[in-house]
Amino acid sequence: MHFISMLCCSSWLCLCTIFLNAEEARFDGDVSALIRGLQSRQNQEREDAKKQLIALGDRAVEALKVAARDSEQGTKTAVAEVLLAIHEAKMPCIKPARETYRTYYLLYQSGRKDDLESVYIWSLRWAEAVDASEAEHGSALEEHQARMQELLQDVKKLVTQGRATNIDVSAMEYYIKQAEKLVKQAKAKAEAFAPKP
Repeated sequence: MHFISMLCCSSWLCLCTIFLNAEEARFDGDVSALIRGLQSRQNQEREDAKKQLIALGDRAVEALKVAARDSEQGTKTAVAEVLLAIHEAKMPCIKPARETYRTYYLLYQSGRKDDLESVYIWSLRWAEAVDASEAEHGSALEEHQARMQELLQDVKKLVTQGRATNIDVSAMEYYIKQAEKLVKQAKAKAEAFAPKP
């Protein structure tokens, strides 16, 4: 009796494994078909494929990364858009922070001097919105630091044009030092919590 019971359990496990493998293969095939849909000449078909891939979220990310690596440029761009949308869906604060940063950046470049600090603040908020993992957060802070270094170059150009002052340059140097400090802290924290071999 015990043997028959074991045989039934073993058969059940085999059937479950076969079913799960079939489901996984079907899912992979569906994702592949959706990725092919991103290459369609039909706008509606492309948009439908994007929406469905975004809805799949993390389950489609690995296949999308492979497609981004192995596809032609047009598909790579579409895949990158989908990956960004999936990422932003997980962290809804990213998009508004990025858009606010870009707006203040353009306002400052157009001559609104009082917006320099707002550019810094919203760049930092954009970086802080990325909180999925310590590694991503450290990378986001590095991107914030790079944005501040780029902004310093813009500020220096505006100073030569008489549209900014040396006070703006000093403020930017402070913002860059703050960004460097945050990056170092994030790296130290990531190292401290990294799994030990």
